[in-house]
Amino acid sequence: MVYDIILVDAESKEFYSGDKQLTAIRIKSFLSLILVLLLIVTASASEKLVPPTFKVGEWVSYDMTKAVDGGSKQSMKAKYSVVGEEKFEGQDCLWHEVQFNAGGDMNTVFRVLLPKTEPVAAETMLCYISAIANVGDAKRYIIWSPGAQPTEAEMGVINSVSDDLTKKGMRKGFAQDEAIKSLDEMKRKETGVVVKTAGKEFKCDHFVADLKSEISKNRKWSYQVWRCADIPVFGFAKIRYEKVLFGRSELTELTLSGFGTSGAKSVVPGQPIKANMRLGKGPTAPESN
Repeated sequence: MVYDIILVDAESKEFYSGDKQLTAIRIKSFLSLILVLLLIVTASASEKLVPPTFKVGEWVSYDMTKAVDGGSKQSMKAKYSVVGEEKFEGQDCLWHEVQFNAGGDMNTVFRVLLPKTEPVAAETMLCYISAIANVGDAKRYIIWSPGAQPTEAEMGVINSVSDDLTKKGMRKGFAQDEAIKSLDEMKRKETGVVVKTAGKEFKCDHFVADLKSEISKNRKWSYQVWRCADIPVFGFAKIRYEKVLFGRSELTELTLSGFGTSGAKSVVPGQPIKANMRLGKGPTAPESN
């Protein structure tokens, strides 16, 4: 695309185009034009929902609700932490920990070792928009509930599930009912939206995605996130995710309740036991009668 840029001398009101009298153009007008062009480029660059850069020690917590068909809301708290780093077969990885609490009690903790790469960061964000942990990309995966011993899935089990979903054209995470497959599907709707939460006000970019199934008119999904650069981990001040499957609506909302840029520690105690936790069909799946 070629532009014929026309410059205006603000004082003399003379027009200069192409190579005519460029030396007479006021510096002020020229710099103003450059500033406008830079603003346009900057605005275009922030249109997309870019993957996060995770740092050890940071954490965020959310008040989470889920309602089915407009019924009463089930409430719980969700916390996401980056609690350590480790090399796995020569690859730099980070330990991510997702914790859910209902009724004041800790229910389940998912601890996953994920590679420090941009595609994995993007997938991890996609999973959390759907309120789940990114298990499909995990190099190690540990699950724990208070009163039980931590359990670690066999690596072949996790990898085979991930491969199965990939071959079926699904995301590598375990979000089999979720339609969103790329952060590019999230379009920025507004900027500078003020979200009041966690005792503060955050100026956020508002991103949305409304998707329908390509194979069934009975499946559709709606995603909304409000993102602010001042918030660690994913940057989300608020998440709203709704899916409608065959007329049944399920709405999940997460609102920021706290955050920190350091100090996150794992709550999973002791050493895990190894177990085959694969669900579904395949060579490593447990046989069923």
